Amino acid sequence: MGARLNASITKLIRQLADGHYHSGENLGAALGISRAAVWKQLQRLSELRLEVEAVRGTGYRLTRRLDLYDAERIGAAYRAQAAAVDAAIEVVDSTDSTNSDLLQRAARAGAAPVFLFAEHQRAGRGRRGRDWVTPYAAGIAFSMLRRFDRAPAELGALSLVAGVSLVETLARQRVQGLRLKWPNDLVHVDAQGELRKLGGVLVEAVSEAEGPVDVVIGVGINQAMPASEPAIEQPYTDLQTLLGTERLDRSRLAGELAAALACACEDFEARGPAAYLERWAQLDALNGRQVEVQRGAETFTAVARGIDERGALLVQANGALRTVLSGEVSVRTRHDPGA
Repeated sequence: MGARLNASITKLIRQLADGHYHSGENLGAALGISRAAVWKQLQRLSELRLEVEAVRGTGYRLTRRLDLYDAERIGAAYRAQAAAVDAAIEVVDSTDSTNSDLLQRAARAGAAPVFLFAEHQRAGRGRRGRDWVTPYAAGIAFSMLRRFDRAPAELGALSLVAGVSLVETLARQRVQGLRLKWPNDLVHVDAQGELRKLGGVLVEAVSEAEGPVDVVIGVGINQAMPASEPAIEQPYTDLQTLLGTERLDRSRLAGELAAALACACEDFEARGPAAYLERWAQLDALNGRQVEVQRGAETFTAVARGIDERGALLVQANGALRTVLSGEVSVRTRHDPGA
């Protein structure tokens, strides 16, 4: 749980976002507070994983420049890619969870998708109730609320469809080596075959026994993460690491990712997941790898053998092919030479 942002902290961050030094006096004047109050506000930035450097006689600066969201530029990039899919786009500085916020609106959902972007999430959620760590302006975090005229049972492959749309969009940004780890992780595979998590997808649905299904698809992609983040318990990477010195336009990329997701959902609604599952198979990070499947009280080791027409994971254990519809899959590093 990170800091709750008041107007003064938000304005302070925007003053410091350029990465240049700003004197305490100038910051106080811009915020309408005393230099002592500025110092107190600066101390709170560490809760947002923002590191401040202070130089006597010069002032304060953030150790990393922030590329803050611009709602108009997100919208322009979205419309350039998905002009036929009208959508509402909203940006907030901080919230508990963009998924939670949109789930609360599900009963009032209209025909057009709603996108909610956040610079920071205090309690972002990942799969199986895990936290999704979102340092301020260090990633691309957003959720989409959309109504589907399909039965809930037909939506099982939706996270795979979303994953394909996101990876293909990033590939057009020259981000190389990205794959998909069943069921909802975007990962980078290095030359040694090791997987590092870049992002993830969380699909949550609200439905009645009859009628349409309101679905929230949450997306989290690391962009410029701290080199060390104790709250993350697995190897990870970010877009800046993968691209080196090349800089991304965060707002434009956010809009293009949202557009790709919206178009993929339109296609899924009209034609189902078949075409996306074929493309997913080409990006499968698990196929041929030894995996450990934890499903309820059962744990077994197997070799991943792709996915079926529903998007379920296929694994081979003791000579038999088994289907995994849900559960926890942990990747072993040894590759099956017979794959």
